[in-house]
Formats: sequence, C-alpha cells, structure tokens
Amino acid sequence: MKSVGTAIGVGVALFFQALGYAQSSSTIEPTATQAVGGAPGGGLIVGQTRCDGDGNLYFRQLQGAKVVLAPIVQISADGKRSHTFDFLAQASKDLASLSVSDFSISGSTLYLAGSAADGKTHILEYSTSDGQFNKAVTLDDTGSPDHSAQSTLSISKLGVMPSGELLIFGTRALKREVPNSTPTFSYSPALELYDVSGRFLKTVNFKSDRINLNDKAHSREDNFASVDLALTANGPEGVYLIAYSNKPVVYVIGPSGEISRRIPIEPIGNEFRPISLSLIKNELLVEFVKSADGSPETTFVSYNANSGEIYSTYQLDKSMNGIFSCYDGRRTFTFVSTDGLGQRVIAFGDAR
Repeated sequence: MKSVGTAIGVGVALFFQALGYAQSSSTIEPTATQAVGGAPGGGLIVGQTRCDGDGNLYFRQLQGAKVVLAPIVQISADGKRSHTFDFLAQASKDLASLSVSDFSISGSTLYLAGSAADGKTHILEYSTSDGQFNKAVTLDDTGSPDHSAQSTLSISKLGVMPSGELLIFGTRALKREVPNSTPTFSYSPALELYDVSGRFLKTVNFKSDRINLNDKAHSREDNFASVDLALTANGPEGVYLIAYSNKPVVYVIGPSGEISRRIPIEPIGNEFRPISLSLIKNELLVEFVKSADGSPETTFVSYNANSGEIYSTYQLDKSMNGIFSCYDGRRTFTFVSTDGLGQRVIAFGDAR
C-alpha cells in the first residue's frame, strides 16, 4: 500500500501533466537579435545576470581590469533602450569608492551591494524605471555573534525579501594577531539577515544540511564553492538559494530568517553544475553547465517550484551564443552578447 506522501506526490505529478506540464525536452533555437543603442559594448559581463518582472535585463559589465568597479547596465526587454547605474557619480565620496559585490532586483528597486573606502558595507537603492538614486543603507552588524573588531564581512550574494529585509551571503574573515609575527586569517561562510535600515537581525542556520555553510573553514578557497558560486533569486516567499553542487537543493529563506522549505531538485548528471537561477511564477529555471574537453555543454531545466520535479529540459542550439539573462515562463529565452563589431546585442531564442 502506498504511503500518503507517495500518493500525494503521484497526484501532484498527474495534476501538472493534465495542465500541460508533462516533462518534455526541447532545443533553444535562435529567432532574432537586436542591437542595443547607447549600451556600452564589448565589456566582459561579470557574475549572474538578472531580469525584472517587465523583462528588462541587468548585468555588471567590466570596465578595464577592475572587476569590483563594474557598473550595472539595464537593457529594456525589446533591446531598444539602455541605462547604466553608475555609482561613481554619487555625491558622497565614500559611496563613489564602492567596490561592488552583487546586485538584486525586487519590485521596482535595484539593490546594489558593496564595500567602500570607509571600510563599511553599503546597500545602494535605485529606481528601475528611471535610474534615480533613492538612498544608501549602511549595514550595522554589531548584533551579530560573529561581530568583533577583528572580524570583517565581505558580501558575495545579496537577496531581498518581499518586505524589504536584506539577506547577505558572504564570508567573514577573522584576523588573529600573533606577537612578533605576521597576522593570520581564518574564513567562515556568513548568511545573515538585516532589516530595511541595515540593522542585523539574525544568522540563518543550516543545522545538519551538509553543504558546508556552517563549517568554520580556514582558507578563502574552502569557501569559494559554497559561497561565491552560490545563486540567489527573489520570490514571493522570500529568497531562494542554491549552492554549487551536482546534487543541488534549493533553500527558501523567509523574512523571519528561517529556512521555510528545502526543495531537492532532480539532478541531470554528476558532471553538471548550476550557474544561474530564476523564479518565474511556479517554475524554477536552473541553468547547468558541463565542461568536457574544453567544450562547455549548457542545459536549462525547468522545475516545479514546490516539488522539485522536472517540467522541461532545454538544450542550447550550437548557433546560440551569449550569456543567459531572461526567460518569459513560456518558451522564449533572452541572451546578452556582442556582434562582430563589438556592439552590445541581445539575442532571442525559442524552445522548439
């Protein structure tokens, strides 16, 4: 006799199949490209790209060799307009020196996280509709149990709750002074929640989950896979977080700072790793990449955001190039790229 959980799982699968969500496999084929007037072109794109509810694209573009100073570029959904959120133009000297770590979009606000010359961590807020700078919030971590004069917090990922709380995922470096010797450092992952004013609220505890987030690592390299390569997406329940693994689990962290749900998503192969995460209504779209013999293979997988079951898999046609930026929840994918002249373009592809 089947358990109640198994029966419910089968019922959910049959329900979504009845709605047309039966698992399928398609290829993303190119349909059109659009040159972007006024957008800076040719610069290397750094980190995860983003997409807002209107289909506008966002990414950090390298200028020169200084990754941390890469500004945020917005391209409209049709590719006809662009805007650069240039924090260097801010009136405050401290904010103008900001070294950007990550950015996030919630509603009509762009949040930009980084550290400045004053040694503090700031979150800058902009309007996505007109690019207007709204305000800057300075994080105050004095309530954190890991806070000390010898401890420094570096942001890697930023998530924003629907109610405005800030989820900071990064690394704490603890400096130890040794008499008559060079100071030593140890590093540990930090996942912390702050209120809308930047005040520390609580540390998010992963308890027994075996993804090394609560381990007290002793080198920066030990934290790289679990922190720097992690992915976040904002959703109606809170922030969705996935670690870099071949057995990925999506964690949903709510405004209370507790993990409300764990979604073990079905892996597609031991050699594949997640490199982007998007949430579209009741779908999680994860971009996986497998590097074999120097030839990366990209696969997109659409999951049920509640059960983690696979809806669809999408292979990328070899003629498609660029960095994935947006999915419309139907079958259209958007990529940011450059043409043969070095001009910034967006490329559209449909799953067929």
